[in-house]
Amino acid sequence: RRGPSRCVSPTPGRARRAMGGDKLPRHWSRQESKSHPGKFFYYNALTKERTWSRPVDDAAAPPGKRRRVADEGGDGPLCHALHLLVKHAGSRRPSSWREPKIEISKEQARTLLKRLRLEILADTETAGGGPDALEAAFRARAAARSDCSSASRGGDLGAFPRGKMQKSFEQAAFSLDALEMSGIVETDSGLHLIFRVA
Repeated sequence: RRGPSRCVSPTPGRARRAMGGDKLPRHWSRQESKSHPGKFFYYNALTKERTWSRPVDDAAAPPGKRRRVADEGGDGPLCHALHLLVKHAGSRRPSSWREPKIEISKEQARTLLKRLRLEILADTETAGGGPDALEAAFRARAAARSDCSSASRGGDLGAFPRGKMQKSFEQAAFSLDALEMSGIVETDSGLHLIFRVA
């Protein structure tokens, strides 16, 4: 079973209680996670919100709260992101599926990642622009160049809650709007570009 990529160091999550068969509030559905087979998240078709926690009807919420969470062990809203990782000699694990020993400096990695970002933007323009073209260009570059094993999925890390990734990665990913690409983000793993899918 595949979980989030190790490139961004997931942290241990809290155990979740089994969900009952109660009817979900309007617009919500329960869906199986593609990145975590056997685990389910909840999706609101109206607001596009995704969460590991089971929502309860707003009418049942105490005054002043729009929504309560029935599962106290839940991790809140999800971020579905792609990333492109360039490792360097100072990375926590300076090796990858592409190279057994990575020897470039952090500055060389930064220069390379800046170039890759420009190439993604150029490919997006060539394809006619727009968020779909940006996502396709990002996936293609991540598949060809990322030092993370998620390259085999076009850099796709799937949907993850807060607390699962390294802090700087999490902050950058959750701060992006859907269909937006980040600047360079630094973690112990190396330097990343992030594209938020949802």
